[in-house]
Order: sequence, then structure tokens, then C-alpha cells
Amino acid sequence: MGRYTTQAVVDDVQAHGQLPPLEPGDRLTRAEFERRYEAMPQGTKAELIEGAVHMPSPARFHRHGRPQAQPVGWLIYYVDI
Repeated sequence: MGRYTTQAVVDDVQAHGQLPPLEPGDRLTRAEFERRYEAMPQGTKAELIEGAVHMPSPARFHRHGRPQAQPVGWLIYYVDI
């Protein structure tokens, strides 16, 4: 389930100068988590809980909000009648 940061990953990062992206289930120290979190794109959400990275599924408007908006609109109209 979880992934562990290995020396091979650390060596690869040092060789290429890039931080690997955060992945759900990564086991990191707080310092490593904060370093990688700062390098993630804006809007990325992640938490470090007991050394494991937790990331929610991204909810996009076209997949989540738009399909929900139409039935909510119908309900509001129905209640107003």
C-alpha cells in the first residue's frame, strides 16, 4: 500500500535537482513532506498523518459541481412553488 522513500530516490533527486511529486501513501519525515509540498503545483492538497501522505481526490466542477447544480436548481424551484 504505502511507498517508502529509498536511497535510490534520494540519489536520483540529487542527480537531477528535482523533487519527486507527493504521492498518496508515501512515508516521509515532516521536513521532507514540507519540502515536497512547497514544490507541488498551487492548489494541491496533502496532509502528513503519522508519517504517511494523504491526498484527497480532486473534485472538478465539470465532473462534480455541474451535474449536481441542475438537480439542486430543480429542488429550489420546487420548494419555491
